Amino acid sequence: MKQLETVKSVRQRGAVGHSTVYRAIQRGELAPIKIGRSTRFDTAEVDRWLSGAFKAEG
Repeated sequence: MKQLETVKSVRQRGAVGHSTVYRAIQRGELAPIKIGRSTRFDTAEVDRWLSGAFKAEG
């Protein structure tokens, strides 16, 4: 079973803003999992995205 995270937890882990998370969705960098009206993300995918995002900045 996949572990899922909320937008809020992704923002906190990555110290990024709301817009950054949704921009990553639009670019195809993060794939959202919709559960009703809620948006969740696979934790493993978030880990990969965060490590790639910080490498690009550094």
